[in-house]
Amino acid sequence: MIRKLMLVILTAILFSAQSNAGTRKAVQRGLDWLIQQQHPKGYWGSYNREHHRVAMTSLAGMALLMEGSTLSAGKYLKPLRKAVKWILKCSRREEEVDGLIYADNAWHSDNHYMFDHGYALLFLASAYGEENRPWMRRQIQDALFRAVKLSSKAQTRYGGWGYNVDSGGFDEVSVTLTQIQGLRAAAQSGIAIPENVIKNARRYLHLCTASEGGVLYDGRRRLQQSRGLAVSSVNCAFSPEGYRCPLVIRWLEEADRAVPAVLNRGLCAVEFHRFYIAQTIHSLGENGAEKLSERLKGKSSLVWSKFRAQLFNQLIKQQRLDGSCASTIVDSIYSTSVNLCVLQLEKRTLPIFRIRRQDHR
Repeated sequence: MIRKLMLVILTAILFSAQSNAGTRKAVQRGLDWLIQQQHPKGYWGSYNREHHRVAMTSLAGMALLMEGSTLSAGKYLKPLRKAVKWILKCSRREEEVDGLIYADNAWHSDNHYMFDHGYALLFLASAYGEENRPWMRRQIQDALFRAVKLSSKAQTRYGGWGYNVDSGGFDEVSVTLTQIQGLRAAAQSGIAIPENVIKNARRYLHLCTASEGGVLYDGRRRLQQSRGLAVSSVNCAFSPEGYRCPLVIRWLEEADRAVPAVLNRGLCAVEFHRFYIAQTIHSLGENGAEKLSERLKGKSSLVWSKFRAQLFNQLIKQQRLDGSCASTIVDSIYSTSVNLCVLQLEKRTLPIFRIRRQDHR
């Protein structure tokens, strides 16, 4: 019996070592490919590198930060500095949109630029803490202050965000989630957030929650319920110490049903949802969900080791020979960047992704 148990343990250790080696290799190949796609000016973009440039640069930058590089040291110091320098040039100073981080001049058009702004807020806030050059810290801080002010201004009276600063009162959940996570990252980096902004955003998500527990894409119009948006809401709107909130528990119970769809690529825009559901399950650890919900005891899909084993295996198998990843939305810059973020969650290099297991006790 002892020999059999030792064999099981040894096999598990060997499998874990092989799995980690495979993950490290996939991450390195992906990062190498990303670096090759960076424009000489410092940005990344989708569709021939000229679209969604702020969003793509921010997400690619997040993948480099999660490797462990910073604006002060590390293998990817130079690409990161170039990316931050370019993002700062995109910080608008026109009176109507002061603080908006967006690359194109047509900010008044129908472009969905608040996605770009939210991801840029997340990236700059995550990079800011390790910047040790005083003059650059001042530039980043100024951009963050103004970006937070812009996000606060753009919030609708219901607490959500639309695609533009002047959305005419329209708001929807997916862009709202990018704003909330960006604002929370800014708060963690020491940037003051208006007291009611996050509170009202959480109230908005409550308004968008269906009776079954799913979150509606367009909540006030009661359209298009999504389990994927439920788990994304958990991750973006709350840190682990807030998971005991009754609303979060409802979302987690609904999200538990979304895991098979995420793993089987059965959700629309699966990369978007996978990016957030992986963060949530990682923060829950092995039994965090079961401690929060009686309904999930003994049968939860929200278990990091099980989810990780399946998802990481899928992501590694789907990676192309050149290190890039195919995409169901946008293009390979997007999918490669978010997949690399997921594969590097366990490094816990950034405050927004760090967790404290005792929060679930």
